[in-house]
Amino acid sequence: MARVLLGWELGANLGHVTRLRHLANRLAADGHTVAVALQRLDGLHGFPPGTSFWQAPLWPRLLANVGALEAAPPATMGDILWRLGLDRAESFAALIAGWDAILKAVRPDAVVA
Repeated sequence: MARVLLGWELGANLGHVTRLRHLANRLAADGHTVAVALQRLDGLHGFPPGTSFWQAPLWPRLLANVGALEAAPPATMGDILWRLGLDRAESFAALIAGWDAILKAVRPDAVVA
């Protein structure tokens, strides 16, 4: 069977985790190996036994309330990404390196994000 990595890195609440939990349980019931990389590790209950958990790379401005609050409200996904720290090249490079490390460690056959 396949090794599947489920990932969540953006979003304010645990709704994404709820959806991934349902998917993880279905995949495990079908015999797949499941790993999850989550923005918040406080929603781990209810995942199938044997699930491996990883801390997803954190966007710089999720760590503290230092987003570009003086700017107009975001109108596009680009605006949201800029507010979260992608206006700094080193932030983007760090996020990619974090995901790359998880992918190398998990070696998934498929990724759901």
